[in-house]
Amino acid sequence: GADTRKGFIAHLYDALVTRGISTFIDNVNLGKGERVNNLSGYIERSRMFVSIISEGYADSKWCLRVISKMVECRRAEPRRLIILVFFVVKPSHVGNLKGPLKRKFESHENNEELKQ
Repeated sequence: GADTRKGFIAHLYDALVTRGISTFIDNVNLGKGERVNNLSGYIERSRMFVSIISEGYADSKWCLRVISKMVECRRAEPRRLIILVFFVVKPSHVGNLKGPLKRKFESHENNEELKQ
């Protein structure tokens, strides 16, 4: 999300690329205005996913759709790996839906657009 993209994610991306790891990042590999549907192909071809969970994560329908696609691909092919990095968020707040993330996830509960 916007709260991590220019700092932590940029540093992680640079470190992975420097080590020769084929890496996808939305604001580098997708053209401006491309939709999640265009991202599906990248996700489907990936063997490993890294998702940065931050306070702003659940504000983004886009981020929620992306992680949903990652989980879908993992279920289809269990050898794929999903790594969650909790950035200024406690893992228990996500796993047990506590704190500010709880309210944000609940706000999407009845959103038909996200259920697709």
